[in-house]
Amino acid sequence: MFVGVDAVAGGHSGSWTFFLFLSVFLFARWRKGCESSWGLHNAFFSPRGAYIMSKFGLYGKITTHPGQRDALVAVLLDAAALMQHVSGCELYVVNVSPTEPEVIWVTEVWSSAEAHQASLTLEGVKKTIKRGRPLIAGGERIEIVPIGGKGLPTG
Repeated sequence: MFVGVDAVAGGHSGSWTFFLFLSVFLFARWRKGCESSWGLHNAFFSPRGAYIMSKFGLYGKITTHPGQRDALVAVLLDAAALMQHVSGCELYVVNVSPTEPEVIWVTEVWSSAEAHQASLTLEGVKKTIKRGRPLIAGGERIEIVPIGGKGLPTG
């Protein structure tokens, strides 16, 4: 005979979710050593259950107006130089597509979404955006959650 979750949770059909949440929460706190309840998310979405602070990342695909890719690459490399001194920016890489002559990819990793948002208020960043905007025909922004790997700080 199959015993469902409702039976384990005392027969209340709505209480199984609480029972499941409580079990996961307690496991996550045990796994992390009770340092933080935030370990709940990270214990299950990081390699080997290791505690990782949530990071924020972007893949930006930028299409330039014809013949403007190199000019925009220069502007984006200036932005990359600025990012050396911006708190919270962990990775800012400018890439070009070998098959699409007007496409640039920018890879960014930030300590948090808030750090990325704060960087957009800096005067140097605003000026760089203003310089690059006329060269851009379109683009796509893909938000990601970096987990780890070579080149990313741990912890």
